[in-house]
Amino acid sequence: MKIKLLISFGALALASVSFAGSTSVYSEGAFNADDFINWGQFGADFTTVNSGSHGFTNNGVGFTLYSANDFSGADDGGSYLTATEGSSWNGVFNSGDSVLYKASSFPSDLTIVFDTAIGGFGTGFQSNTFGDFVGGLGTWDGLYPAANPVGFANTSGSNFGGSTGTYPWMGVVSDQQDIFEIFVGVQMADLVSDPQGAGFGHTLIRDRAVPEPASMAALGLGVVALIRRRKQAK
Repeated sequence: MKIKLLISFGALALASVSFAGSTSVYSEGAFNADDFINWGQFGADFTTVNSGSHGFTNNGVGFTLYSANDFSGADDGGSYLTATEGSSWNGVFNSGDSVLYKASSFPSDLTIVFDTAIGGFGTGFQSNTFGDFVGGLGTWDGLYPAANPVGFANTSGSNFGGSTGTYPWMGVVSDQQDIFEIFVGVQMADLVSDPQGAGFGHTLIRDRAVPEPASMAALGLGVVALIRRRKQAK
């Protein structure tokens, strides 16, 4: 299991440069979200959220949570718990933030399949063990492994509690509305120590794709050309 997981994280680490048509984003502001997931929708603190549970984004986009140990996609029968930073969760989110907690020995993951494809996904994350940790995000245009990768991101952070708002955040945006499944994996920085689970919060969505700058520029030139043709016709 550990060897298989290290390979998975290695793949994410090598994929810090996203595929054509997608971009890795490490700032919530730069992500330009138009939707989000409130994990509190599943219930009060310590509510068990079983693998296969269905939920909705704030704008009503449906999704299903699954529990998988790595990129194999096989459901491990695990579950999640709801929590709140500063009370039931002692981490580095902002006090009062809703958190989805995955208790897992190796690794700690978040797997989501959307009912309809979206244009971007990003989330904050942290280990449930104090110390340095790393995380990777993978996105696909269908169900893994019979799907094409859209984009990847990976980053690191530290958890020493205190509700400091210093959680790491990562996302992937696409110039097409083609993100269907996402996987987030979290490990301790040494890739050996057991993180005793992980928490996820500030989970943001782009419901629709946002064209890349080159496409926007081409669209702008097309509009200018159309205006000129209309003036010439007059």
